[in-house]
Amino acid sequence: MDVVVHFLARYPDATPLSGTVRVYTDAELVQVISTDESGAANALLTDGQQYNVAFATAAHVYVETVTITAEAGAVFTLWAAPRTIAAPDGMCVVRGRAVGPTGRPTRRLRMSFALISGDVAVGDDVILNDGERVPADETGSVETTLYRGRVYRATLTGVDEYAAFDSFVIYAPDRPFARLADLLYPSAVSIAPVDVVAPGDYPLTVQMTDGRSLTQYIDVAQYIRVAGSGDVTASLQSVSGVAHLRVSGDMTDWSVLIYGRPVQFRRGPDVWDTARGNGESVIATIEG
Repeated sequence: MDVVVHFLARYPDATPLSGTVRVYTDAELVQVISTDESGAANALLTDGQQYNVAFATAAHVYVETVTITAEAGAVFTLWAAPRTIAAPDGMCVVRGRAVGPTGRPTRRLRMSFALISGDVAVGDDVILNDGERVPADETGSVETTLYRGRVYRATLTGVDEYAAFDSFVIYAPDRPFARLADLLYPSAVSIAPVDVVAPGDYPLTVQMTDGRSLTQYIDVAQYIRVAGSGDVTASLQSVSGVAHLRVSGDMTDWSVLIYGRPVQFRRGPDVWDTARGNGESVIATIEG
């Protein structure tokens, strides 16, 4: 059910402020509303839905992006104040290719990106979580540019159907180029140099295709599997939330293989051409 939500834009001294209110879900910009001379604006939103709200004036006065829950008759005051927003360190060009189930290129793909890690300044402009729709070309190729080190919500839709058929949180790596499949479907590629905290106890850092270095067990366990050889038993355990490789048994001559877990690339009607297989692969060997 849709309900009317009220916004009031104010300077710190409570003077009404004219400008633009932008309302977002996690995935996209849903409304743009101008305040009247009293600083008021009304939005028709889904009851109980959570939204992010940002406000700006023509003079580039901004408030922090706030999160609200839509309720009938609710009034939210948006307090304007200048703020300093760090410019991004650089850009990462992201490329990918989508093919249909027959292996032929598809133009059915549309992608929407929304910045969810916070607002960024580019020159004199401030980007406030605005989404971008990125179509595939006639070869099925997709290309876009993301801010390095930022977190995005990516939503995939079809040309003839605007309802999302899949949504992802992705991490833009701190490098000039990246494959889109590596960001949408990240996988483990290597293990950082291993330290020993005690005999048979090794904290692990997993390097990912999207540039992240994972150490938390809840993250690492999704992407790797460990298997001992010889007369040892190997397991992945959580030690104060950190992923540790634990090895026990006959420690005179042993090794442990660390596998990157297989990744399933099928999503909705399209198949991503990732140029790599879906089987497990050994990404590291630890020997004693």
